Amino acid sequence: MNAYIDYSISKGCRVFMSKQAMENLSQYEPKGCPFKDYTLLDLVKDLMAFSWRITESMSLADYIRLLQSENYIHAVVYGDAIIKCLEA
Repeated sequence: MNAYIDYSISKGCRVFMSKQAMENLSQYEPKGCPFKDYTLLDLVKDLMAFSWRITESMSLADYIRLLQSENYIHAVVYGDAIIKCLEA
């Protein structure tokens, strides 16, 4: 697994990503994004604001799918691109 979230009750959530996953995410700028130099890596960091939804360790791709299933708009719109970058 090249990107996952480690969860523990005492420490909360910690995200681990391979260098390749980080590079893939940082090279992709979402279309229509009004922020200059904003990448999918930045979006993943922003989506961690919803980490209170995490109750167990999981892959980052599964976390994005969870947010998509709950209709978080940025995860719905850009989630497939994030997952594709993670799995490349």
